[in-house]
Amino acid sequence: MTLKPIAMSRTGRLTLPAPARKELGLTDVAYFDVELTEEGILLRPVTAIPPEDAWAYTPKVLASIQRGLEDIAAGRTIRMSPAELDAYGDAAEAAREAEAAKKAKNAKPQAS
Repeated sequence: MTLKPIAMSRTGRLTLPAPARKELGLTDVAYFDVELTEEGILLRPVTAIPPEDAWAYTPKVLASIQRGLEDIAAGRTIRMSPAELDAYGDAAEAAREAEAAKKAKNAKPQAS
């Protein structure tokens, strides 16, 4: 797709033509990787992840999600009622709290 030239403002802002935005599916605020090439400037749309959500994209979490999807595909699932799910969550939280208390008890005091 070849489009008309665009201007850059004094502050370095560019406005992408509507046909280009439509073709790329850009309907709101968008972020781009910028690469300087021999031919000029290359902009690649990227997905910006808010810092508070970054934990969900760590290799450990992504691997866990993949394992879960594989379990579902293989039929390794169980059904739980809302009450059973709440009880499971409460038990898991209690186990985490007990582990944290154990670690705190076993921690050696540091010399000041």
